[in-house]
Amino acid sequence: MYKINYKLSSILLLLLTLVTCSSPTQPPAGTGIMLVTEDVSSVEAWIRLTTNNLQLPATVTLKQSATGGNSVTQDIILS
Repeated sequence: MYKINYKLSSILLLLLTLVTCSSPTQPPAGTGIMLVTEDVSSVEAWIRLTTNNLQLPATVTLKQSATGGNSVTQDIILS
């Protein structure tokens, strides 16, 4: 009895995994984000963010990785 339930549970779990694991969805054609540096100094940088046909609200995450391990992350919410 337990062997049948174990096999049935294993088969159901495998089928569920195969059905739910699909490739990620692609963004609609014609959308895009462009980052342009406006000015850079030794301590800061001015960045211009331009979007094209982006569905709002959206979140843009900027990450800076430093070699010393000090990483900075900034989330920008567009609405």
